[in-house]
Parts: sequence; C-alpha cells; structure tokens
Amino acid sequence: MSTPIQVQVLYSESCLRTPLTIERVHEVSQKLGVTIDLTTVQIDTFDQIMEWNFIGSPTVRVNGVDIDPSARGDSFGGFT
Repeated sequence: MSTPIQVQVLYSESCLRTPLTIERVHEVSQKLGVTIDLTTVQIDTFDQIMEWNFIGSPTVRVNGVDIDPSARGDSFGGFT
C-alpha cells in the first residue's frame, strides 16, 4: 500500500470557490487512482496568514508545494 499524497486546501471563510475546489481535488485523485490525505485549513487571522504563507483563497498544496507555479515564490499573503 502506497503512502497517501498530502493535499492541503487553505481558504478564507468568505471564499465561494472552496467547495468546488475540494470537490475537484477528490475528482482528480480518483481519476489518477491515487490516495490522498486531504486537510482543509480555514485562515482567519493575520497570524495564520503569516504562519501558512497564505496568498489567496483557495490555495491548494500537494506535499507542501503550491499547485500554482506563480505562487511558489511569494512570501506574504492576504485574503482574496
């Protein structure tokens, strides 16, 4: 049995795209036939923004790497 791929979805409470994003993560994992360990993290405070290097909602990370290549070098986040 293989080790599950770690997937994180970081989001702000007001983000309307979060449910669809989570659904798509599940769909992709099923289509690829991979097991994932999905964690969702609601970002509510400035401290959490800094701790998670949150740059926008939703953010999807696979094994700790943002799936958006343009977001990988950013060092400061904020709500969208």
